[in-house]
Amino acid sequence: MKSSIARPWLGMLILIGLLPTGLLLFPADRTAAAPSAPTPGPHVLPDAMMGHDATLRAQTSSGGYVWQRTVVEEEGNVGAYASLATNGNIPCIAYADGTNDAIKYACRQGSTWQTETAGSTNYGGQAISLALDSAGRPHITHYEYSLQHLYHDGAAWQSERVDFYGGAYGEYNSLAIDSADHLHVAYTKTGTNVTLLKYAYHDGSTWHKETVDGLGDEDVG
Repeated sequence: MKSSIARPWLGMLILIGLLPTGLLLFPADRTAAAPSAPTPGPHVLPDAMMGHDATLRAQTSSGGYVWQRTVVEEEGNVGAYASLATNGNIPCIAYADGTNDAIKYACRQGSTWQTETAGSTNYGGQAISLALDSAGRPHITHYEYSLQHLYHDGAAWQSERVDFYGGAYGEYNSLAIDSADHLHVAYTKTGTNVTLLKYAYHDGSTWHKETVDGLGDEDVG
């Protein structure tokens, strides 16, 4: 009877003795096996699970791609309100340069980023939205206490005001371009005790504007 009672305790002591080695948690090389059918969507895994230091690794659901991080620009106060669009498989970014009160535009060319100044601003560049037309030319809307539109016409950067007068226009805005290269912008107009959701579109010749919501004393948008 005494020997049969001792056997479970002996087994427990053996297990406890193995715990510090990690053999019960991972193989000796501490490598976790990849799942056979990855769950759709991005995954972020700690490198410590893969036998490395405790940093983070991001990869897509296919298990074969890893996020590559590069510096676009690092001089000064840059990168606020960044907006991303792609020209084919080329990533392009519009962003604020608070140090120089400018709005910048950058595209990846090979292994480097090519940057240029799209326009100047009195407020450091705010609420930036980027879209590219069918020719790959960039269009940028942004907030300057009015809704502004910067665009490259193929030769140089141009600027125009889309909406202004009697309030703050474009503090929040979103730009899209349709298949006919007509621009569409959803944006807010903020006044005393009211915020309106507005919409503007360009028909190729001029801007047309209308109020979507917020006709009363109600904040929308």
